[in-house]
Amino acid sequence: MSEVNRPAPYEPVRSQTRSWFSWVWLLPLVALGIGLTMLFRVWEQAGPVIVIHFESAEGLSAGQTEVKFRNVVIGEVTDISLTDDNLGVQVKVQLEQGSDAFVSKDARYWIVQPRISSAGVSGLGTLLSGDYIAADPGSDRQTTDRFEGLDTPPPVTFGEQGRSFYVKADRLGSMNNGSPLYYRDIQVGQVVGYELNPEGTDVSIELFVQSPYDSRITSSSRFWAASGIDVQVGADGLDVAVQSLMALISGGIAFENIDQQGQPVEADREFRLYPDKGSALAPDRGHSVPVMMRFSQTLRGLDVGAPVEFMGRWIGEVTDVELDYDPETQSFPLLVYANLYPKTMGDAYSKLRNTLPQEVAATEASRQLFDQFVGRGLSAEARTGNLLTGKRFIALDFQEPAASDPEIAQDGILEIPTTLTSLDQIQDQLAKLMDRVSGLPIESMVENVNGSFRSLKSTLDTMDKQTLPEMTKALASIEKVGDEMDRTMEAVRDILRSDSPRRGQLQQALTEMERMARSVRNLTDYLRRNPESLLRGRSTTGNYEEPEQ
Repeated sequence: MSEVNRPAPYEPVRSQTRSWFSWVWLLPLVALGIGLTMLFRVWEQAGPVIVIHFESAEGLSAGQTEVKFRNVVIGEVTDISLTDDNLGVQVKVQLEQGSDAFVSKDARYWIVQPRISSAGVSGLGTLLSGDYIAADPGSDRQTTDRFEGLDTPPPVTFGEQGRSFYVKADRLGSMNNGSPLYYRDIQVGQVVGYELNPEGTDVSIELFVQSPYDSRITSSSRFWAASGIDVQVGADGLDVAVQSLMALISGGIAFENIDQQGQPVEADREFRLYPDKGSALAPDRGHSVPVMMRFSQTLRGLDVGAPVEFMGRWIGEVTDVELDYDPETQSFPLLVYANLYPKTMGDAYSKLRNTLPQEVAATEASRQLFDQFVGRGLSAEARTGNLLTGKRFIALDFQEPAASDPEIAQDGILEIPTTLTSLDQIQDQLAKLMDRVSGLPIESMVENVNGSFRSLKSTLDTMDKQTLPEMTKALASIEKVGDEMDRTMEAVRDILRSDSPRRGQLQQALTEMERMARSVRNLTDYLRRNPESLLRGRSTTGNYEEPEQ
């Protein structure tokens, strides 16, 4: 029996062992490592993220708008969104590493774009490169990630040397941020801020004075508003002064030192802002003496601040004008209050002061001096200082001595008597004259005058129609008689040339006749020139000549 083929014994199949690492994954792992490294470097090099609030995002674009400092890029806008109240925009900015100074609490940001202002034209470069956000680092150690964007560029940026000072003014006027500050007509600083005090009585203006000019600010510095045009009319003519065109447009401030020995002052010192150069550089007025004046005429044109002059020199100013009522006369007088500064009288005050005891206080001494002045006839007049503007001032001068002691008004204020000016007196006299004229019977007087004129006209018409023609005929007859007499006289003269015995008698008679003829001719000529003398008689100023005897 053949051998049956039997299958080989079963042997388990052994699987081939594979490695856990495959070279296929090498490239992705390398790419992942590079990516992580790049992300780590980006994270390591990335700076802080801040959010800036602006009213509008005009000119800004996420991923394109840059943030610059001194024209160096320090960040980029990554996102722009509206605020929760929809009243502004939030601009998210990614700053670069090393921008710690730009997250200080006092750091500032603003949008740079073309601007035209009183300070000039700026941002023209953005016409080609586009708008960007400018940054100004701060010095505060406290940091923040939210900032309020500025509407306009700050006048003083980081790193500018100088100091800040303040001036107090009654009102801001035409001044604004960027308005110039002048010292001897050189711009040494500018206005960097202003605010109204809590009481609302004045304005505090912040000034930044550049170095080294800030050392010129001393305890004797006086500041005044240099904006506008200063026009003065004096004995030498018209004087016009303008600080600069920029100060004329945007306002400005100027200062000078009244004393070169002034002491240095620290930063943030506050000074007073005077309205003009004259009042700023005026010498010390010293103490004041309050007075009151009562006027009965209108004082239109007299305002608070109007000057008070003594003998033509400035001595004080008006502080208030009030309307009063007098029940006795039922009139409305005007009460004018003023402050007088005796020290402005100069040497005259010093000499008058020596007449009083030295132990008397200066204020009381000045009061006693003006008491004496009123007793000697000191009075006040409201005169017109300018005919064009109608502005008035108070003039103090001596009139008739007072019959009684000086009156003391309420609160111990000295009252100075008042008088009418020459113009007011003329107006008062004209008013009285017009009252008298208005009381006359004008209508009846005019009617009588008209009747007299009618009678005179009738008389003249009668003379023209009757008297003058008859007078003309009479004069013609007289003239003919004169001609006949001339011919007769000529014939008589021929007889006289002969040797007649009665020549002498005839010659005498002819002489008498010649005189009579001359008289008749003179009378005729006079009547021809003055025919009205037949009615009125001979005038004492007539041209009639008596014949020679």
